[in-house]
Amino acid sequence: MLDYSRLCLKCLNPSMSGGRCTFCGAPEGFMQEPAFALPAGTILSGEFLIGGVLGFGGFGITYMGLDLNREKKIAVKEFMPANMGGRTPGHRTVTAKNKEDFQYGLNRFYDEAKTIYHYRHHPHIVHVYKLFRENQTAYYAMEYLEGHDFKDFLKMRGGRIDFKTLMDIVLPVMDALECIHRDHVIHRDISPDNIYLGKTVKLIDFGAARVAFAEKSKSLSIILKKGFAPEEQYRTHGRQGPWTDLYALAGTMYYALSGKMVPEAPERLVNDTLADVRQMGVSLPDYSADAIMKALAVRAENRFASVEDFRNALLGRTGPKRHTICPVEAFRLYGLSGYYAGSSLTSSQRLVAGRDPSQCQLVYPFNTPGVSKCQLCVDIDVMKGSVKVSDLYSSYGTRVNGQMLPRGGYMYVNSGDIISFGEDQVFEIEF
Repeated sequence: MLDYSRLCLKCLNPSMSGGRCTFCGAPEGFMQEPAFALPAGTILSGEFLIGGVLGFGGFGITYMGLDLNREKKIAVKEFMPANMGGRTPGHRTVTAKNKEDFQYGLNRFYDEAKTIYHYRHHPHIVHVYKLFRENQTAYYAMEYLEGHDFKDFLKMRGGRIDFKTLMDIVLPVMDALECIHRDHVIHRDISPDNIYLGKTVKLIDFGAARVAFAEKSKSLSIILKKGFAPEEQYRTHGRQGPWTDLYALAGTMYYALSGKMVPEAPERLVNDTLADVRQMGVSLPDYSADAIMKALAVRAENRFASVEDFRNALLGRTGPKRHTICPVEAFRLYGLSGYYAGSSLTSSQRLVAGRDPSQCQLVYPFNTPGVSKCQLCVDIDVMKGSVKVSDLYSSYGTRVNGQMLPRGGYMYVNSGDIISFGEDQVFEIEF
């Protein structure tokens, strides 16, 4: 049980002693910065306690938060565009300077939040728990990520990393992009500061809202990230698709390997001075270097059209990705989040997850949101020598790598695959 009497309103740890936080050093009654941020201690939606500011930019503020129902740290993002709205220090309500522009930006922000929420079960996309409107603006509550963004990680590594380390980061990002591209969704803001490295690699902030408003206000050159945005994003009616995200991802890879930014795309249209990544003192296979440079082609028609094509080229594959099935005798489930977070469960037999203790080995409390009495089964198919995940006609569904299983259906899985269900129950399977 959390000791609220000792709660620091900045870091939301129960560590106040003698008028000062022993964890973050904040004094009791600290002043929130920036001044137009929500006051620390504000409760939103009747369930989220607002703490200190984690970061802010031209379009919003991200706060440390506490889910009062679960007593779990979260992050809360608020639509608060500095040039379109304002708030009197110490107050909650946002006042729009231009109601039409503010409402347009607010709607795009909310649409973006709904997009991220849709992919909340994907292991490599930040989990959004709830979207809501309050104080004449909009918010979404999401998981609080501990770790560093890729930009800071590179700084800690001296500005560049080796190819193997890079691929360990990039491949999960590719999985996330492949998932959203199947639904014709484009991230539009891939860059080192939108890739988060913690327990797992996570893709964060989608750029749809920010870029959409920039297109409306004709200020694209101000809002786009130089070195990562392709030329079609600089044009109001530029044709965008998966190739747009792949250019940005390749720009991120080039920067991580060489320590140098790709020249801004409009400049490359006039005079392309981009050096081959192999000329930057980088050790990597020729086919991988060729793939990065192709993804960085100035013209979209000269790039890869899909994540699969780019990934295959990076890895030197000549055909589609094939999963190999090997005989297994036991499997292990590692809890990434939810009720069994941090737990490791090994089994050589059938394992059922759900709320019914008479039928389940992985038992959840009766009031766990989104978990059925018998949710799913993981077992070894002895005839195939492989592991199978089956949905047991659950009410809210079971996912493997973000893909929903048919109700009552099953899927053979590979070691390293992610199983998710309920509100935030996520496991990695190994064998």
